[in-house]
Amino acid sequence: MKLNIEVAESLTELKEFLANTILKSNFELSQLRLSDQDEWGLFDGALSHKNQGFFHVNGLKHTKTEEEHLVLFQPQSALTGLTLCRHNKTAYVLLQARIEPGNTNIGQYGPTIQSTPANYLSLHGGSPTPYIQMFNTFNSQVRVIENSMQLDIGKRYFQKSKSHIYVETKGLAETDQNMIWASFPAITEAMVEDNFLNADLRSLLAIFNWDGFLHYSEQSLCSEPSMDFLSQLITGKQLKPQQWDLIPVTQLTRWKVTESGIEDIDNSGVSICLHRTVCQGREVKSWVQPLMRASNQGLVRLLMRNFDGEIQFLLSLKGEFGISGEQTILPSYVTYPGESLEDKALPIGATIRSEILQSDEGGRFLQHESLYQVIQINSEYNLEDDQYWVNAYTLKKILSTSNQVSFQLRCVVSLILPILNPVTFEL
Repeated sequence: MKLNIEVAESLTELKEFLANTILKSNFELSQLRLSDQDEWGLFDGALSHKNQGFFHVNGLKHTKTEEEHLVLFQPQSALTGLTLCRHNKTAYVLLQARIEPGNTNIGQYGPTIQSTPANYLSLHGGSPTPYIQMFNTFNSQVRVIENSMQLDIGKRYFQKSKSHIYVETKGLAETDQNMIWASFPAITEAMVEDNFLNADLRSLLAIFNWDGFLHYSEQSLCSEPSMDFLSQLITGKQLKPQQWDLIPVTQLTRWKVTESGIEDIDNSGVSICLHRTVCQGREVKSWVQPLMRASNQGLVRLLMRNFDGEIQFLLSLKGEFGISGEQTILPSYVTYPGESLEDKALPIGATIRSEILQSDEGGRFLQHESLYQVIQINSEYNLEDDQYWVNAYTLKKILSTSNQVSFQLRCVVSLILPILNPVTFEL
């Protein structure tokens, strides 16, 4: 019997497959009042699903300053993974044309697996998650390559990480519904498309050592590590006592629970609304869930320069209240969706090297977009106290660590993969 194997060798073929998947999904999204449904409600002060198996919407308050935030609490780590295959002298990646209620453009390509325990353990009562056995069960035809834990969005989740797992198959496996093998050249083309590859897929692509996988190159970037940054990273990771407490959303003063959801009454920039989604091709065909929305677009910038013949990138070591230890490695500049944009003028003489619009996870956020920019500067730049120039070798090394690098940095790094993997991209 002939296997059904969908393959895309170009961006055009990826676009056609995604468009057909969206069309077949019969996607519908409608906003609900709390009283229009009985699946989500206030349980012990949090907006939660009645079976307590998904995520919760909570308040967060500082124990001393009483600063407060609206956050998502999902203590179970999500599983995100890529299945790779070396075939015809290139790499192929098994992608999912993923329809999510909060996606800009409805559909975006996601990784092979992007699933919470509630999904892959079928707590929702739906169909099994395709390909989960490649990641959690022994299979002689599958080789595990790499596994790390990575921080989720530090001002939206409270202390949440997700696993990034990479496996390799000995041949192109049969493709299930909405799945397609994309060649590495096709994915490279797709990198610069707005809202086409989802944020989790960009994260997985960014931290992987493509030179090592495709060319067995242990050190394609011949350079010394940026010791000033690494020293500060080690000494600056303060083991602060936990100073934030989860509290009932009903105790927040800047938000109010109403029939419409959780309303922003103090111009915080974020709110929660309930939506019903209808979508064919998902484990469950119809469901209700809260989505977080922001009042405006965010901005993420990674500055780069040539210094003494070496390419360097400007990183920031900053605190985020949702991160354990409250320190993470961010790009040069980050303003979250919903936050007021500070002076966003480019530095004098700077040029935009690459730029995309990218929405965050469509299963939790409604068109929660940021503009991602890689900016080349050619003049002196006034550093803040917590900013450091690092070379490409150091950046690639820290990307391979667990629970250090922010989601935004991983996403923007997807735009500079040719610099971090020069053998693969033949720079």
